[in-house]
Amino acid sequence: MKFNLVLISLAALASQALADPHGLCACQKRTNGPTNDDATQACCSRVNAQLTSDRLPAQGGIKYAGYYCQGNDISGNAFYRCCRNNDGGDSTCPE
Repeated sequence: MKFNLVLISLAALASQALADPHGLCACQKRTNGPTNDDATQACCSRVNAQLTSDRLPAQGGIKYAGYYCQGNDISGNAFYRCCRNNDGGDSTCPE
């Protein structure tokens, strides 16, 4: 019985680690492809984030230039689903 509780606890911790909140996300046209600015803009308000005022260059941790949603607690899973529902093929969250 204790073993089952340990496994359940470890599974809960692992799922929380995989769902860490992000500070910067953008929709992509396809996996490993350019950003989809229209889909990104549509998703910002849905995840309580603000669209960056300028296109961010591909430098530092950002692999794809484009507009990004910027916030404190962007759920990667929710953002991905939003992108897919708005003609995005994937999402990227460098922070």
